[in-house]
Amino acid sequence: MTIKMQQAIIWFIPIFFSIAVTLFYIFWGINGNKKIKGLFIQVSIVNFIILLSGGFLWFSIASDGFSQINGITIYTVIFVAIEIIASIALYFVSKHKRALESK
Repeated sequence: MTIKMQQAIIWFIPIFFSIAVTLFYIFWGINGNKKIKGLFIQVSIVNFIILLSGGFLWFSIASDGFSQINGITIYTVIFVAIEIIASIALYFVSKHKRALESK
């Protein structure tokens, strides 16, 4: 396995882990009847910690400054994208819960 392939695998691990944890938290929270705002805050904190640690890992592994900055920027964009998707999903879940409660 080449160095570039190893770096790519290391770079994607926090992203996949963050997505998996987000899905787990959302499904766990929905089934556990957690409050949506609290669930969103928990998901945000966990994603922030995972992707921040991935950014620090990438910063220590990347070979030059340009790839370090690009890696951290991409982690930031992915964090924002995951948060937007999670907030949209939780919005629809809360709307569905309200509709069920009103019946």
